Amino acid sequence: MIMRRCILYFMVGLLLCSARIRVVDYTDSYVGYAYERGNSKPVYSEEFTDHFVNNRYTETVTHYFDPNKKLIARRTLDFSRSLFAPDFRTEDLRTGSMEGAELKNEKVRLFFRKDKNSPLKEKTIDVPQPVVIDGGFNQFIKARWVELEQGETIVFNFTVPAHLDFYRLKATRVSDPTHELIIRIEPDHLLVRWMAEPILVNYNRFTKRIVSYEGKSNIANEYGRNAFIKLIYPEKGP
Repeated sequence: MIMRRCILYFMVGLLLCSARIRVVDYTDSYVGYAYERGNSKPVYSEEFTDHFVNNRYTETVTHYFDPNKKLIARRTLDFSRSLFAPDFRTEDLRTGSMEGAELKNEKVRLFFRKDKNSPLKEKTIDVPQPVVIDGGFNQFIKARWVELEQGETIVFNFTVPAHLDFYRLKATRVSDPTHELIIRIEPDHLLVRWMAEPILVNYNRFTKRIVSYEGKSNIANEYGRNAFIKLIYPEKGP
């Protein structure tokens, strides 16, 4: 009788543990479609999977597909140490090009490879706060939502692995926040701003998810160029 009762308690304990795991560990998926300027057909699609552990956002895995649904690139964002400065790695499966970043104590290690035949270049640098890395930008904007809604300008330091460096950028609201929140991102330095096209990110004001993005793609096209694109998330975005 005692043995049966122990087994029963053990089984109940397992069920409760598995139930807790199912509640707190989950994923969220969504898809975006990229169009080159003046092109009405998607040039690639992005399929995202966000991972949560104990209701904490820990990782995003993104797979990129060409119009024929062939996998062409993948990216992993690891938010376990920082929401604004995640460790990340992006690899183009066609050319072998790769870039990424990771936090190293108070510094950031950046690495980049032009193609599979090129050597890996890397550099560990000091980046002043606030540090923003790749997809951490989206989390940074959401954390500063109130200031942006009120028309304030937010300045941050954004790492660029391909240059093994960082650039000081600024984000400002360019829309009436009662309908949507369109954020304009551009270099903070005037001379650099003249040479770079701004990025426009349109957020749903109520869900705080991205509706569309206009700027340079992080995936090169068939000519090896990071073209200016418009990304649209028809159902929900990051």
